[in-house]
Amino acid sequence: MMKLTLWKDQALKINPQMFSGKVVHGKRLIVKKTENGFISLTMNNHSYFIPISGMENEQVDKLWSWYTNERSSVTIVEQSFQPIAVPKPLHDVQTVEGLFASKATILSIDLDNTFYKGCPECQKSGCEKTLEQFSWIVKLQVNLGDGDTSLHAVVFSSVGERLIEMDGNALANMKQSDIFEHDKLIERLVGMEREWFIRTKKSSFNNKLEHVITGW
Repeated sequence: MMKLTLWKDQALKINPQMFSGKVVHGKRLIVKKTENGFISLTMNNHSYFIPISGMENEQVDKLWSWYTNERSSVTIVEQSFQPIAVPKPLHDVQTVEGLFASKATILSIDLDNTFYKGCPECQKSGCEKTLEQFSWIVKLQVNLGDGDTSLHAVVFSSVGERLIEMDGNALANMKQSDIFEHDKLIERLVGMEREWFIRTKKSSFNNKLEHVITGW
């Protein structure tokens, strides 16, 4: 399922009352890939929609039946499209902004800073709100190496949880109750070799390049 957002003149062409709750067929829609590798679905002056619910078409009837009878009982998952990662060695990843795929090994991890206090909504480490309720968010600071170059990178939030197989709150509780188990959990990642997806971008705080592992 893909979400279509209409802007300006495109939105004015659509009558919400005409299409609300109906199965529609999009004609002459444009599917294209952005510079960041995301898939974009847009309209031009020749694009339009046709309401097709109720037409004599077996596939339409099945879709319409699902929409009216079963849709409310299932969970719709919105899936974003993963940008295309460009294969590069760590040496090239250091200085160029973008999303890259680099085969490297975890050489070390900072054991003292493996999580931070964040808003449950935004999960930003730089958030300056006074938090009455908060969540511990995983933040692993790792040193990667590929035999030629080493690179400091950060693993945030759900990606870090996937790596350690534990959420931030559980990790914080473990460190408080048994720091040796905490350290052993983190240190077992040292020596792990993967093809890491690394996003190099300018930090919003100091405008310096930072490297974030987004997957593998």
